[in-house]
Amino acid sequence: MKGLDLALGYYTDVILPAFSTRFPDVLDNLAFGLVGPGSECYGFDDVVSRDHDWGPRVCIWLPEALYQNDGMVLQETYDGLPPVYKGFGPICHLDTRMRRDGVLSIERFYRSYLGTAECPVTNRDWLVVPEESLSVCTNGMVFSDSNGQFSAMRQRLLAYYPRDIVIKKLACRLKDAGQSGQYNLWRSMHREDVLASAYFKQQFLIEAASIVYILHHTFRPFKKWLFRGLRNFGDVGSAFIECFESLQGADDDKALKKAVSKTVDLLVESIAQFDAGIANKDSLYDSGVALENSLADRELREDLYTIE
Repeated sequence: MKGLDLALGYYTDVILPAFSTRFPDVLDNLAFGLVGPGSECYGFDDVVSRDHDWGPRVCIWLPEALYQNDGMVLQETYDGLPPVYKGFGPICHLDTRMRRDGVLSIERFYRSYLGTAECPVTNRDWLVVPEESLSVCTNGMVFSDSNGQFSAMRQRLLAYYPRDIVIKKLACRLKDAGQSGQYNLWRSMHREDVLASAYFKQQFLIEAASIVYILHHTFRPFKKWLFRGLRNFGDVGSAFIECFESLQGADDDKALKKAVSKTVDLLVESIAQFDAGIANKDSLYDSGVALENSLADRELREDLYTIE
């Protein structure tokens, strides 16, 4: 049983009947679903995931004004519902200070992750929001949303970054991937610096995986799901996972060079579909520089800092 399936069943069989009966006047102002932190919101949950914050649970979002008036009584009703459903539950909450389900203000939900209840507008607005937070706000499922307020914000975020932010992030990741995998990794190995070599290998893996997310216009999840999430990209994602596993398992210089080279070839092939003119397998760093030079936003173009 997957957590999202459990949540949908719990909503359909338990929550909706209870709230329809007790709160018919406010039902049209409520949105129901499961979105936020937690492996089940990504569909990545398994038996290991069930040790905490996993079980029959649903988020109920409502506008802040209504939350101020009716939030407490709505939450009391939610808390009074059966804690066990289809043999699962009750939930072991790891951190009771941070609610992952129940009655939630729409504005507070988005503000808690994005720092604002409004959708980012300018390029600078987008840059200050951590990518993982954007992922948390756009994962999972919305089961119903009569007035559309929660979903409207979600859909604006799912439309992804403005093009210049896509270019800036891709350029920075290319430069970091090139610097770590095509430059620092080999220098560290030649110096027989085992710890530095291990670090740059991992940095190359992370940056390469992050590039795949950008090319698929998908917000990168927390790093523990970074590689698992590549499976969502079909054959392309599977090809990268195979490369990454070979790279991680490479135990000699020859095998490592082969794995890095194959990964770079895959990256260049994918990047060429985005902008054929900048794909350079000899230097991912130079590809990033070329891409950065194409930015329309002069401030972004002139800022040489790396962004997360």
